[in-house]
Amino acid sequence: MIPDPYWPPSLEHRPTDNGRHSIWSVSQSDQRLFSVLFPAIWFTGMVFHVLHKKPWSKDVFEAAVSLTESIATAGIAAAILAMMILAMRGGIMVLFDWATEQRRKWREEGREQGREEERTRRDQEWDAWLARFRQAQERGEEFTEPPPSARNRSGRA
Repeated sequence: MIPDPYWPPSLEHRPTDNGRHSIWSVSQSDQRLFSVLFPAIWFTGMVFHVLHKKPWSKDVFEAAVSLTESIATAGIAAAILAMMILAMRGGIMVLFDWATEQRRKWREEGREQGREEERTRRDQEWDAWLARFRQAQERGEEFTEPPPSARNRSGRA
């Protein structure tokens, strides 16, 4: 029997897949983003909560209780909001991928429509040239106009 290098299980020997760490399998990029979002949201929420409660206008005990309440309320709200932003990030990427695919599809449809219009225009040029050629033959005249394929893109000979 071949010995398992990951037995007994320990955190330092556990293989990491896709940069995921911790028992909740959170990716490192999510950890970094959360570590930036949480303090920013928490601090902003705490400032607004403190400004709303105005703890400095009370006695010391009431101010300490109000400040503790502000810290806890802002911390809980910041954690929830930061996790919601992390969860929505995947949905936003799905929407972005869908919009990119739609844009590519619309562009390809536009190109195909342009090709069809160009083919139609070219066919009309050839039909008109062929009609003029046959009319000249019926009248017995010499037809010197070059065919559309001999002209450059500007329509000149």
